[in-house]
Amino acid sequence: MYVTATSPYLFMLILLIRGAILKGSMQGILYYLVPDFSKLAELTVWVDAGSQIFFSYAISLGVLTALGSYNKWNHNSYRDCIIFACTNSGTSFFAGFVIFSTLGHMAYLQGVSVEEVAAGGPGLAFIAYPKVVALMPVAPLWSVFFFLMIILLGLDSQFVGVEGLVTSFVDTFSILKVKRNKNIFVVVICFVQFLVGLSMVTNGGMYVFQLFDYYSGSKIILFIAFFECAAIAWIYGVERFYQNMEMMYGFRISPYMKIAWVFTAPVFSITVFVMSIIDYSELTYISPVTGVYNYPKWAIGIGWAIAAASGIFIPIIAVYKIIRYVFIDRKGWRSIIRPEGLKPHQLRPEDKQNHQTEKNEMKPSNSIGWATTIIVFFLNCYYNVILCWAFYYMFASLTNHLPWDSCDNYWNTENCTQIFNLYNGTDNNTAVKVDPTTEFWERKVLNISRGVDEPVRIKWDLGLTLLCAWIVVFLCIFKGIKTSGKVMYVTATTPYIFMLILLIRGAVLKGSLQGILYYLVPDFTKLAHIGGGMYVFQLFDYYSGSKIILFVAFFECVAIAWIYGAERFYQNMEVMFGFRISPYMKIGWVFTAPVFCMSYYDLLKPEDLKPHQLLPDENGISDLNEEFQSDEDPGVVVVKL
Repeated sequence: MYVTATSPYLFMLILLIRGAILKGSMQGILYYLVPDFSKLAELTVWVDAGSQIFFSYAISLGVLTALGSYNKWNHNSYRDCIIFACTNSGTSFFAGFVIFSTLGHMAYLQGVSVEEVAAGGPGLAFIAYPKVVALMPVAPLWSVFFFLMIILLGLDSQFVGVEGLVTSFVDTFSILKVKRNKNIFVVVICFVQFLVGLSMVTNGGMYVFQLFDYYSGSKIILFIAFFECAAIAWIYGVERFYQNMEMMYGFRISPYMKIAWVFTAPVFSITVFVMSIIDYSELTYISPVTGVYNYPKWAIGIGWAIAAASGIFIPIIAVYKIIRYVFIDRKGWRSIIRPEGLKPHQLRPEDKQNHQTEKNEMKPSNSIGWATTIIVFFLNCYYNVILCWAFYYMFASLTNHLPWDSCDNYWNTENCTQIFNLYNGTDNNTAVKVDPTTEFWERKVLNISRGVDEPVRIKWDLGLTLLCAWIVVFLCIFKGIKTSGKVMYVTATTPYIFMLILLIRGAVLKGSLQGILYYLVPDFTKLAHIGGGMYVFQLFDYYSGSKIILFVAFFECVAIAWIYGAERFYQNMEVMFGFRISPYMKIGWVFTAPVFCMSYYDLLKPEDLKPHQLLPDENGISDLNEEFQSDEDPGVVVVKL
C-alpha cells in the first residue's frame, strides 16, 4: 500500500512538469482555477459535486469503517479523518493541474477553447489525455507513465473496496473467521465480481458499464448516508456517541461535531438526493463513432433495479422490525429505535478489547450495513474494469509508435483524420471526422456495438486484462490487511511483472527467436579469451568485489563459529525455526567454510591489472564483431570498436 499509494504522486509530478512546459498549458490551468459562478444555479452541478465528494471520500460505503476496525481501541481516528480529508482534496486539486495543463495544450493545437476538448468519465483518461500524449516526444514513455499511475491509483481503491467487502462478511458470519474459510471466501468473492465484470468487456460492455456507474454508485449513496446519520445521531444518540469518542481518544473533540452529526450531514445528504431526483434524466451514451444512443426501457428498468438492490434493505428491515417488535413480541414502538444489549450509556471498559459494542447494540441500523455492502460489491465489479482498460493501454504503449497516433491501422475508417477535431468545421462538408485516438478507443479497445440489446461476445483481450487486474487485487488482499510485509511483496514482484511484459512484447517481434538462440547457445571458445571493458568499471570489479570477499568471509566464519560459538549458534537456529537443522552444518561453520575461504584466497595470486586486460584484444571484441557481420543481410549495421 505504501508503494502503490505514494508512487502516483511521483508520476503526477513528472507529468505536471512535462505538461507545464507545453504551449497553451497556462490556458488550461486558468480554465481550471477561474470559477464560473453562473453554474451554481444549475442543479446538476450540485448533484455531481455532492456525489463526487461522497464517492471520492468513500463516505457511507462502509469500507473505511471496516478498515478502521483493525485499529487499536484508543487510535486517534479523529486526527486520521482530518489528514485523510486534506490529503484527498489536496491530491484532487494537484491532479487537476496535471490534467488541465495538458488539455490546455490540446486546445492550443486545435485552436479551440479548453471547454471544447475537456471530457468527463472514461473519455478523459482514455481519449482526451492519450490524444495529447501522442503528440509528445517519446510518446510511448509518457503513455506508460500515465497509465501506470492510473493503475496504481485504481489498485489502492480496489484494495480498500474488496477488503471492506470481505471484512463486512467476516464480521457477520463467524464461520468465515477461520483462516482457511476466509481465504476460500476471498477467492469466491473475487471470482464472482470478475464474472460480473465480464459483462462489461463485451461489444456492448460500455453500455453495461455506464448503467452500473449511473445507477449503483452515485445518487443512491446520498440516500443511504441520510439513514446512516439518522442511525448514529438520532437513534444511537449524539451525546452518547460523543462520549464514546472521548473515552476512546482520551480528550474531547470539538462540540460542533455534534451539530454536524445531528443536522448538517443528514440535511445535506437528503437535500442533494432530492435534487438528484428532480434533476433526473434517462441515461444516454454519446459517441463520435456511433452517435447518441438512448437506452431502451428494459435497460433503464435494470438500472433502477441495481439502485434498488441496495436501498431496498432499509425499508424491508424496517418493516420486519415493526412486525417483530411491535406485533409479535409486543415490546411497543419505542423498542424499534432503542438499542438492544447494553444500557443507554457509554461503552463499558471491558468492551475496549473487543473494539466494538455488543452484536445487537446497533441492530436497528444493520440494514444500512447490508445496503452499503451491496453498493461496494457493484462498485468493485465495474471499477476494476477501469483498471482493465488501463492495463490494456499500458501494454499497447510498449511499442515504438503508439497505435492511436495514426489512421493507418485496420480498425480505422475513412472518416479518421489526423486533425484532432471531431468535426472538420467546414460548411460545405458535414461529414463527421473522428480522430485516431477515439477510433482506437471505440473500435479497437471496446469494439462497441450499436446498442446494449445487440448480440454480444466477450473481447478476450480485455477479458485477460480484467483477469490480470483481479489476480493482482487478490494477491494483495487475500492474506488480510493485518499482514506485514506487503510493501516487500510489491517491490519484490513488480520487476518480474515488468520483465514478463517486456518478454511478451519482445517474443512477438520479428527476429526475436534469433536473439533468444544466440542467448541460449554457448560458444565455449570464448572461455579462452579475456574481454575488454570500461576502465573504471573493471578497476572496481577487479580489486573491490572479488578476492577480498573471500578474506572477509573467513573472518565472518571465525566470528560466528569460533568466537560466538558453533553450539550456541546451532541452538539459536533451533529456537528460531522450531526444529533442529542438520548437525553437519556445525562442521560447515567450524571447518569447511573458513578453510575453503582462506585456501582459495591463498591460491589466488594477486596481479596488477595489465593494459591488455583493459583494452579489447584481437581475439575478443573483434571476434564478436565478425560474428555479427552478415554478407547475406545488408541491413545489418556493425559498429567497430
